[in-house]
Amino acid sequence: MNSTSATPKIKPSPALVQQLRKETSCSIQKAILALSTTSNDYQKALEWIHKDLTEAGQKAVSKLSGRTTSCGLVAISPLSNGLGVEAVGNIGSPLRVGMVEVNCETDFVARSQVFEKLCRDLAWSIGFYADNAATPSTGVVPMDIEALMEAPLMTEPTEKSQDGTLAPGNGDQLTSIRSAIANAVTRVGEKIMFRRAAAITSSPVPPTSDSALSVGLYAHNSTTPADAKGSSGTVAGAVLVRLKAENLKSLLLSQFQDPRGVEWRKEYRGLERALARQLVGFETIGIKALTTPGSQGGAQEGPMPLYAQEFHTYGPLAARLPRYEGLDLRNVGRSLEQWSKASGIENGTVEVLEYLKWKVGEEA
Repeated sequence: MNSTSATPKIKPSPALVQQLRKETSCSIQKAILALSTTSNDYQKALEWIHKDLTEAGQKAVSKLSGRTTSCGLVAISPLSNGLGVEAVGNIGSPLRVGMVEVNCETDFVARSQVFEKLCRDLAWSIGFYADNAATPSTGVVPMDIEALMEAPLMTEPTEKSQDGTLAPGNGDQLTSIRSAIANAVTRVGEKIMFRRAAAITSSPVPPTSDSALSVGLYAHNSTTPADAKGSSGTVAGAVLVRLKAENLKSLLLSQFQDPRGVEWRKEYRGLERALARQLVGFETIGIKALTTPGSQGGAQEGPMPLYAQEFHTYGPLAARLPRYEGLDLRNVGRSLEQWSKASGIENGTVEVLEYLKWKVGEEA
């Protein structure tokens, strides 16, 4: 179909060649051929490139099918988890977080921009399609990858586009998840396997609610750009947290001006992240400990329930904030109880309900 031996019809515009290469990461030869073949019609040249990539990708996928994929990334994308320090959790909007493991052959490709961005886009897509599930649910939801392979890829938003966008394709045909993976195979020259996917979801609750859900996220050994919405690494974790308080509305929603609203939300986001870092950094079995009277937690060896672990990852934050300096960090469960009182929430609690932790290459 698209042959590199085709004779150029007209001289391509250097500006359009540069623009086409920037948008598609194609070679300069492909950009010149696409523009020459389409008489410098940029939109048609873009369609030509996408069609060419799709065909080449399908051939590459078949050729590389027998190879081993022992490397890769785990990516997490918060499609809807509150708006930074403006809002937290599922007050007024659904909670949707996507998580994926994607494998490749070498660490070199796993660290490439093409592969890393693909992983975040796949995680974003998982969060999007969980939002469109026929039966809403709360908590960790395994996703059927094969059932979504022909669905359009949703690309993670950038600063210029605050909403997730559909990946462009050939004419009116959007790029499917299967085609996007095949295109990436062509560009990196290695087999790519979309191994597993899950979402953390919850329906929205009204602003009058005294309870909200949110998710703390962390990826270890990450090369994700600082301005990205999601993150990726060799190990990643997500912690579903329930916050209950009589004064919840004034603390979580920016339009209700509690004097400490923004500051409190920053502190709460810090607590979420510390819980996710704790999960990723330490071997964990379950959430709440079966402790004996007088047990302080953190003393036994090997994997432990999250609540029984010493809260190592919150120490640096507690040291910077006087109101939390007195927290007993020897035990995550006790720390959460004391944090609730010290933070200023009225008759409330902070509780971990579920978690999800994946490591590249582990047995699923």
